[in-house]
Amino acid sequence: MNKIILLTALAFAACITSAPLYAYTPGTVGGQILKFGTNAQPLGQGGAFCAVSDNPSAIYWNPAGLSSIKNKEISLTHMNNILDIRFVNLSYVHPLKRFGAIGINTLVLYANDSFRDVSGNFAGYFMNYNSYVNLAYGKPINSKLSAGIGLKYLYNQLNDYRTSNILLDLSGLYAMSNGLRLGLNVQNINTNINIQGDLESAPFNIKLGASKSFLKDRITVASDINVPIDANPYISIGVDYGIVNMLKIRCGYRYMMQENYLDSLFGLAAGFSFYIRNYQVDYAYTPYGKLGNNVHFLTMGIKL
Repeated sequence: MNKIILLTALAFAACITSAPLYAYTPGTVGGQILKFGTNAQPLGQGGAFCAVSDNPSAIYWNPAGLSSIKNKEISLTHMNNILDIRFVNLSYVHPLKRFGAIGINTLVLYANDSFRDVSGNFAGYFMNYNSYVNLAYGKPINSKLSAGIGLKYLYNQLNDYRTSNILLDLSGLYAMSNGLRLGLNVQNINTNINIQGDLESAPFNIKLGASKSFLKDRITVASDINVPIDANPYISIGVDYGIVNMLKIRCGYRYMMQENYLDSLFGLAAGFSFYIRNYQVDYAYTPYGKLGNNVHFLTMGIKL
């Protein structure tokens, strides 16, 4: 019970310190790249992963989950181009035995854009970047409770205009003996420290998750609730099923507590994982409704 109180107190403290930010409305907060989830496995189950967080993507979803990783792991995620936007995501985890594990993750969105003169005529190209680097650490407190922290460097560049910020994540993960896991990740706590250019604002978010395993861990059901500063809360629900040792399939849905302008298919997700020796391939599919683009994520992972 004391551990659950600790997790609740952490969330409450973050809410209190960031309460004035809740006045923000959609389109008024920067750092939107921080809302891009990493790794095809959690994305294939609708982003319901805070209480699972058992692979290198824990760096993003819940750093406390790093404490359960016992091998060096590296993963690379690719997303198909959408509106000429390119996506690169690389993660690495290094275990520290009884001291937990550290991990580093970087995500970059970049695209070519064009100059126009005062008459609207084409005048050349330039590159836009939205990126961050996340250094995280997770440590077991005891046999059931783990804690984690993440330090992010957010950097954006639009032609020669640059913005940056340094942010913190604080997280916890509590695993019960009956297969139930509870997770908390307080994301993007603003330090107002900018190393390059102007200060970039960031979308503070509280992520609460729960997961439960069944049939000797062959089936995992997970759910996350996210409370961002610049949008209504939303819920993610996902199911992961291990058909055989080499293959898992999954699906999920993200329910937005506001009007969905991209039709009812937006929020659906599905995917699978294929395992062979120390290698893992994850795939996720998400339709983007009226945008006319279906998004495909592919993650290649290896245990070193």
